[in-house]
Amino acid sequence: MRFYCVAPSKRLYEIMALVYCRMGFPETAHCFVDEAERKGILFDDNSIHVSIIEAYGVVKLWQKADSLVGGLRMRRSVDRKVWNALIHAYAASGCYERARATFNTLMRDCPAPTLESINGLLQALITDGRLDELYVVIEELQDMGFKISNSSIILMLDAFAQSGNVFEVKKIYAGMKAAGYVPTMHLYRIMIGLLCKGRRVRDVEAMVSEMVDAGFKPDLSIWNSMLKLYTGIEDFKKTVQVYQKIQEAGLKPDEETYNTLIIMYCRDRRAEEGLVLMHEMRRLRLEPKLSTYKSLISSFAKQHHLEQAEELFMELHSKGHKLDLSFYHIMMKLYRDLGDHSKAENLLLVMKKAGIEPTIATMHLLMVSYGSSGHPQESERVLDNLKVNGISLSTLPYGSVIDAYLKNGDYSIAIQKLDKMKSEGVELDHRIWTCFVRAASLSQHACEAINLLNALKCAGFDLPIRLLTGKGKSLVSEVDLFLEKLHPLEDNAALNFVNALEDLLWAFELRATASWVFQLAIKKSIYRQDVFRVAEKDWGADFRKLSAGSALVGLTLWLDNMRFSGINGVLYYAPQILEEAGVEDLLANLGISLESASFLISAFTTFLMLPCIAVGMRLMDTSRRRTLLLTTIPVLIVTLVVLVIVKLVGSSSVVSSLIATICVVVYFCCFMTAYGPIPNILCSEIFPTRVRGLCITICALVFWIGDIIVTDTLPVLLDSIGLAGIFGIYAVVCVISWVFVFLKVPETKGMPLEVITEFFSVGTRQIATAKN
Repeated sequence: MRFYCVAPSKRLYEIMALVYCRMGFPETAHCFVDEAERKGILFDDNSIHVSIIEAYGVVKLWQKADSLVGGLRMRRSVDRKVWNALIHAYAASGCYERARATFNTLMRDCPAPTLESINGLLQALITDGRLDELYVVIEELQDMGFKISNSSIILMLDAFAQSGNVFEVKKIYAGMKAAGYVPTMHLYRIMIGLLCKGRRVRDVEAMVSEMVDAGFKPDLSIWNSMLKLYTGIEDFKKTVQVYQKIQEAGLKPDEETYNTLIIMYCRDRRAEEGLVLMHEMRRLRLEPKLSTYKSLISSFAKQHHLEQAEELFMELHSKGHKLDLSFYHIMMKLYRDLGDHSKAENLLLVMKKAGIEPTIATMHLLMVSYGSSGHPQESERVLDNLKVNGISLSTLPYGSVIDAYLKNGDYSIAIQKLDKMKSEGVELDHRIWTCFVRAASLSQHACEAINLLNALKCAGFDLPIRLLTGKGKSLVSEVDLFLEKLHPLEDNAALNFVNALEDLLWAFELRATASWVFQLAIKKSIYRQDVFRVAEKDWGADFRKLSAGSALVGLTLWLDNMRFSGINGVLYYAPQILEEAGVEDLLANLGISLESASFLISAFTTFLMLPCIAVGMRLMDTSRRRTLLLTTIPVLIVTLVVLVIVKLVGSSSVVSSLIATICVVVYFCCFMTAYGPIPNILCSEIFPTRVRGLCITICALVFWIGDIIVTDTLPVLLDSIGLAGIFGIYAVVCVISWVFVFLKVPETKGMPLEVITEFFSVGTRQIATAKN
């Protein structure tokens, strides 16, 4: 460089060299120093050379820094500052061996290494990613007589924190506290930031409490870390509390604060509030991140708020932001869900103009939007274009076409496309199976469903049709093996197939098989154990989950089965009933008076309940509840019919009295063994957890209403239609109850409460039986 009208001096060269070092051009600064030395201007102080070496380290040109130090050693002695600068230059590039060699040279030829030398050596090891060797190097340095300072320990702690090693960080922190080190604000910031990343909620809260007790006030960076923590674990209540603490502390929220809060609103399905906060953010001249925009657009798209999602997307597009493929896919999914294929086509054009090449997934979304809007031919046209372009296709686009025809009700065409795939040599997989099984579950006629499943059978997948026509329990092991193959696959293959299969089994009223498949899905973590839990205090969600099926089963079991089957009437009026049945003649032959007989009968029936209840308690754990109901109700029906016959025959013989007594006793025993306790158990299982108490209370109310009706009407019925008519009514109610249990009550023994609730939460349609 030439200087015009200015005589270059030593000070001018120093200033120019320092300026270029700060600008990140150490090579230019080095040229200035060399030029000055050629002109006889010597730099006795090594500070300018130290600056150049440090600048070389920043831009990771350790070779030139090494060359500069080598040249200095040939001309003069090199002091400790130069060696330290060279060690840090090596450290910036992770050259630990060279840094260690320089450290050893420093020990041999110069005064003892300083704290800066040790920290540079440790930093070289950290940059090289050899954190597991830090303790070894520390031990070696201590053996050499060096003391490890707090700054070196904090350097190690920060390195483990950056790598996410919570265990080592907590160990180092505990060691520092045990050694009497008083934590600083910087240390608390490192610790809380790391614990927040690791989602260690209790540790974070304990660390903040310790920090406050030590006299420090959390700054905005700490509060922001906690905001991200609570948003990440979806504890939105505490997220709001943290934001309130930021306001109470008088801190001014920054971009990170607002971005985290907007994401929190999006995850909490409150996108409108997130949009309001974004407007407030802009008013403060803060710019939201693209990821925040994506969260808002995605949240609006999931709620099918087309106008807001399009407005945000077009705003980004008009501002010239370079949007990645995920933004376009979010909008494409929205148009797919709404069945708006025209907007999906326009979005595809916008995407191409922006220089983003559509992928197979993009074309799949376009094809699904055609299918949702009732245009399967357009979906097939897209598939044909992909074939013409010679793109290697999976079954995903083929499945989109088939699914489009199935949704449109064109089952025969869908089967033709399936045959065409086989003829083209396309290997059929879970996507095709899922499409056909789902369509079969939604078809309006059983014959259509069977045809679709038979088409799958001809294509080589006969498991669904065999589940419908064979013994489902024996095929569960095959379902288990099939799910084992699907579970590792992407795009929720196992979940989609299980959902379709469950809908099919429920549509054909195969409850037991559906139960086994459902339990398999939970066992294999396809369904989460808490999949049916609802938000805290969300009673609305609980009552939406309370389907008509669960209410019907609960009320019917309590009212019809327990009351109108006649147990209270028989229990309360047992002496009178037995008296009309001629039992007094039987007891008179045994020398027992009428008053004593009445007392004896009441006492006998009461004490008979106790062993029957004990037997019932045992059977609840050993036998199947539905099976108990289906086997004991016929016994009740037989005893009631026999009582009707005895009454109609009108015989007052000892034999008829004995038969009537036996029938009443058997009735009591069977009822108390199964028919009495099982409805109580079922009603405690079938309702959603948070409203279970209220629902059982409603059932109890209906229980006592039925009790009043039966108890008050029985004397009137005795006078009007007689004992035979009453027993006949009770027998008819028991027959109806047996049919109801057979059709509507599933087996619940050994099932989790979530599974039992699912039986009554899944909306089912009874497929009309096609006449053959």
